[in-house]
Amino acid sequence: MQETTQQPGDIIAGAPAASKASMPAPDPTRTVSHQLAPAAGTYQIDPAHTFVDFTAQHLIVGHVRGRFTQLAGQITVAEDLTQSATSVTITAASIDTHVAKRDNDLRSARYLDTDTYPAITFASTLLTEYPGNRWGLEGDLTIKNITRPVELLTEFTGSATDNLGNAKVAFLAQARIRRHDFGLTHELRNEAGSLLVRRDVTLCFAVEAIRTSTHPHSYGS
Repeated sequence: MQETTQQPGDIIAGAPAASKASMPAPDPTRTVSHQLAPAAGTYQIDPAHTFVDFTAQHLIVGHVRGRFTQLAGQITVAEDLTQSATSVTITAASIDTHVAKRDNDLRSARYLDTDTYPAITFASTLLTEYPGNRWGLEGDLTIKNITRPVELLTEFTGSATDNLGNAKVAFLAQARIRRHDFGLTHELRNEAGSLLVRRDVTLCFAVEAIRTSTHPHSYGS
């Protein structure tokens, strides 16, 4: 597997000369197996520019949508991409479906029970390369202290330097889970007995992360 990495001294073509103090951080990307990938290093997830959304089918024809607004996490990109690791912690009580009554119900013991289980966590276990610049990020998802394996279909969408000079990378990831697998078994039904909210839930992650170190730790170290 061949790869090329932009060197720290490289300057974007056409950009004006800059002093060392004002020079932007180097672009944290490289090419691996003819695909764009993040450079090795440690990245902190930027909670102000990261979104965790979910969708559940409602009344068969529609959908209930929501998000979690508070989270933290780290991505460690190894020299060998398949040895990279990701961990995320989501504040369960930060759930937001734009309806306060529904949000309070989802926080209650009938559903997430956020007083007893304040965090939802994900810890990766395996990264597999797929065609088309996509990756399968497998890991353990824990909700209400119940842990199940999931796979996030993940795409690296590129890098940029923000207005503070931070080198950032971005990813999109998606997975489908069954809420019953995580103890979310309370059902709402209409008068005919049909489920108001289906049991499958789609999770979507739009992640931006800031490179904080160029020295990653190998997965499992």
